[in-house]
Amino acid sequence: PGAVVTDVGSVKSRIAAEGDRIFRGGRAGFIGSHPVAGSEQHGLENARADLYRGAAVILTPTAQTSVRAVKTARLFWEALGAETVMARPREHDRIIARTSHLPHAMAALLAACVSRNNPGLYGKFCGGGFRDTTRIAEGEPGLWLDILAENGRFLKPELELFRKELDRLLAGFKKRDSRVIAGFLARGAAGRRQLLSGKTAGESTARGA
Repeated sequence: PGAVVTDVGSVKSRIAAEGDRIFRGGRAGFIGSHPVAGSEQHGLENARADLYRGAAVILTPTAQTSVRAVKTARLFWEALGAETVMARPREHDRIIARTSHLPHAMAALLAACVSRNNPGLYGKFCGGGFRDTTRIAEGEPGLWLDILAENGRFLKPELELFRKELDRLLAGFKKRDSRVIAGFLARGAAGRRQLLSGKTAGESTARGA
């Protein structure tokens, strides 16, 4: 009685619905949590005591979530050094599809394409750019299969938009239109600066919503 249950999953809609179903009318409460922290490493040997320090943790209350559950979860994560932000489960999944799940899918695809044959040779020519853009591709495939499949309804539109942008870039090369290529490079540079410009987690999430 009085317990508050949470999770650390990367997709929230179904987990939140199940939490509401299981704990409806009970003396314990449920609230979803998603710490935006970690790396491509996995296993206890890669555990870090400061993993959540300075990280954003997204809390995903529903209409059924009690004020006490929200407060308890917030205090718990903030005691570990994290900053908590709030989002409804469906909105969380929509945002994270763009900011986390799409980048992981693209990193995996890029690593697979570059290593498609003779990786021993091509690996000698992979510099910091390749390492930076594909680091997360080493994430546990089984875990990421579940994540991407579970959030498919929001990830699919992001992948389709990415494909359209890639088609536009390819068209620019076919036409030898340097303005199209330059536009992509400029938008990418400006977009990254805007996304990582030092806004607080709360500001970034609110604007991304």
